[in-house]
Amino acid sequence: MKVLISFIGHAKNREYRPAKYMFPKDETVIETTFIAKALKEYHNIDKLILIGTTKSMWEEVYRNFKGDIEHDPMYWDIGGICEKQNAHSNPDDFPAEYVKAVENAIGNGSRVVMIKYGITEEEIRYNIKKIFSIEGMLNTGDEIYLDITHSFRSLPIYIMNCMAYISNVSRRNIKIESISYGMFEASEELGDKTPVVEMKSLMDVYEWISGAYSFSEFGNTYKISKLINESGNKEIAGKLLNFAETNNLNMIADMREQVDKLNKTKWDKEGMPEFAKLIVKPVVNGFTKRFNGTDLKDSLFQIKLAQWHLECHNYGSAAITLCEGLLTSFCEAADIKKHTDKDIRDFVKGALHKDYKKKREVESTADYDYRIEIHDKIFKTFEKEYIQKYWVLQNIRNTIAHNIDKSQNNNKASKSSATIIEELKKHVDYYIKYYDKK
Repeated sequence: MKVLISFIGHAKNREYRPAKYMFPKDETVIETTFIAKALKEYHNIDKLILIGTTKSMWEEVYRNFKGDIEHDPMYWDIGGICEKQNAHSNPDDFPAEYVKAVENAIGNGSRVVMIKYGITEEEIRYNIKKIFSIEGMLNTGDEIYLDITHSFRSLPIYIMNCMAYISNVSRRNIKIESISYGMFEASEELGDKTPVVEMKSLMDVYEWISGAYSFSEFGNTYKISKLINESGNKEIAGKLLNFAETNNLNMIADMREQVDKLNKTKWDKEGMPEFAKLIVKPVVNGFTKRFNGTDLKDSLFQIKLAQWHLECHNYGSAAITLCEGLLTSFCEAADIKKHTDKDIRDFVKGALHKDYKKKREVESTADYDYRIEIHDKIFKTFEKEYIQKYWVLQNIRNTIAHNIDKSQNNNKASKSSATIIEELKKHVDYYIKYYDKK
């Protein structure tokens, strides 16, 4: 359904003056005293949700949709009780039969939402709760048309946050189609026509900010990929999507290629949305900047990537990536070029064990000698603490990935998540500072 959400204010002498509402897109003019009625006609609205205080012009709503009210006592009853309301009136005390009469006059399941003036903190919380209850009045697939012309200026702030929630959190696939404002202040300059200004770009800003936040806070590029794809920039959207998929699979060896591709993104290409340039570009460039440098070894790239994962609260990925980064540094120290090969990495890891000199029957003399050579190169390159911390970190990784903690025996309680995260942070800090000194 097409659902119009609109605010109802009040006027002197309980009467709205007629206005010629002009829609700039096609210059359609609809004359009425009630902008919600003009919007309903213009957009072919199915259902209305009207928000106002007990003093709002509810009798005017009733009259506009009911039609002939000359001999209808309900119209006068609604007007009479609304006129008596003030800033201290409680919406919960407003006669339910009058609210129902207004809803029935509009028809098709339309709703009235009564709120307070919003003067005190308590009243503001009340209003927020009532406005957020609108989400429960909507159905899957509904299209929202929002009008912010009337009522207190503070209310559009609440409703915009509600729309952001509906757009980003609600799972009902509800789309914000339009945000309009009847600009009465421009009427005198436009021959008594009141332009209905389209302000959906306000919601677009929320969407782009939400996408940028998801990336900067959690390393998630799905949202900005979707927004850029909808703008027609398939190439850049594809880069961001590939980055997201590679990152979520924690394909560490492929992440460097994905970061390089993001780093080469041309944000000033023709057709790129302005919001992408203003909001997303600085966030993405801030991320890729930390990996700049053609001489950045794979090991340091992975260690820096682990630091980023930690900042994005991806603790499992941070632990795994840091472990792999350190193992890569050991391979580099041993002059091993194919350090992405699993068997080679396992062989190098074996050279680090304290019993590395213990010759196994299944191991050839050549392998045994090579293992000792690797061990000596690693211990010559790095401080003993650098290597010892690797094994502690492996235990943290196993605790996170497999719920295995070798440092604990059956008589001791498992480590809390807070303790594990704190230990992980200390390890990341140690290795980042280690390379900063070099």
